[in-house]
Amino acid sequence: MLTAEHLSYVVVDIQSKIVKEGKSDSFPIYLGDVTRCEILKSVGIERAQALVISIKNEVTIKKVVSLVAANFPHVNIVIRLPDLSNVEVYRDLGASKIIPETSEIGLQLGGAALSLQWY
Repeated sequence: MLTAEHLSYVVVDIQSKIVKEGKSDSFPIYLGDVTRCEILKSVGIERAQALVISIKNEVTIKKVVSLVAANFPHVNIVIRLPDLSNVEVYRDLGASKIIPETSEIGLQLGGAALSLQWY
């Protein structure tokens, strides 16, 4: 969806198998731990207008949202959650948009990122 809109993006994943598969399909994907500020900086978070977090581990989601909100407040943060019972916790941490996992994830995340209208 972002490619179709001619928007630049990068993907960061901690699993080397996923990164290898993504690279073989010509995706702009990098191996790294997004809970580390230097990893985010290395892929250009300082120039980013949005960050889409599609991680299953809620502890990791909280770490990333807190890190990005504190260090890169200009970045809109879109997250996916298994349910919406803790929405306020994530909003308080700095999440801009929260999408329930049960929704059409790919379309919802891409659409939410596009709806921020940063271009």
